[in-house]
Amino acid sequence: MEKLRFAAIGRSGALYSGIEHLVNTGFSLAGILTDQSYAEYDCHVSDFASLGRRLGAPVRVDSKINSPETTAWLEHLKADVAISVNWKTFIGSRVRSVFPAGILNAHLGDLPRFRGNATPNWAIILGEPRIALVIHSMVDEIDTGPIWCREYMQVLSDTRLADVLQFLRNEVGPLFGEALCALEAGKSPTPQVGMVSRCYPRHPKDGLIDWCQSASILARLVAAVSEPLGGAYTHLDTNVLTIWRARALETKTQIYAVPGQVIDRDTKRGIVVVATGHGNLELSQVQLSGEARLPASEVIRSVRARLGMALADEIASLHTRLADLEAQLVSLQRENKTRK
Repeated sequence: MEKLRFAAIGRSGALYSGIEHLVNTGFSLAGILTDQSYAEYDCHVSDFASLGRRLGAPVRVDSKINSPETTAWLEHLKADVAISVNWKTFIGSRVRSVFPAGILNAHLGDLPRFRGNATPNWAIILGEPRIALVIHSMVDEIDTGPIWCREYMQVLSDTRLADVLQFLRNEVGPLFGEALCALEAGKSPTPQVGMVSRCYPRHPKDGLIDWCQSASILARLVAAVSEPLGGAYTHLDTNVLTIWRARALETKTQIYAVPGQVIDRDTKRGIVVVATGHGNLELSQVQLSGEARLPASEVIRSVRARLGMALADEIASLHTRLADLEAQLVSLQRENKTRK
């Protein structure tokens, strides 16, 4: 039996590795539709262009997937099915109808829970014990289509976002292969059942640390927005301090300290311990804006230090500076009048 002919739609290294796996296992690549990637992605338009040349498949770079021109290009590929990873806009029914077997999408979330955006980040922040990679058919409502297959990774205390993305890249090809083999065998996907939840986008500013939260929540935040994202951050004096490595500490000693207070510093281990709203957070790798990443104790040099920004104090300081500037302006205006 001849293997299915597939088109690939999307971005990121996960799509790249998925294409390679399917081609290596005998499926025929009809073409690739991609678009400009986010800065944190590990694969870009030029990589897909090179892959297309190597595999003898056409590549189109276009953000408007539902346009008549792009739809016609996809239809011309004459693919049986399409696979999708990290496409950033809704794919309409006209495009989906181009492929007799539809479009199979890779979703990094345990459907029907964790529909939507930033699903692995939310799963880590919420303390989920595992994260799922799901292959499902695309339908009119996003992330609601029937499921072909899924695979789980366990979330441990030291699991970071980069680990989840590596899991995606490693497993997406075999899972797409499993789904396409099921298609060839005439099998059908399974409808989604169970509790539904939806995740919404996160922004870089959401990485701001609130020291009144618990140490366990803050440790998960640091892990969830770590590489390839910009990291969780706080302030040391008025300087932005990014925290790249941290863990919650279990302690039997009662600590009385304002959240954000540095309570311990170990230069041998390079760590600093900070009081939080509940428990203590050990910082091991940090970075001041514009500088290199360093052990925390090399940047935070005193147990008298307090992390975070006192907004009331900063606002008062800005008012004082503004008043000084206004006074200087009035003085300059008077001097100018006197000279005239």
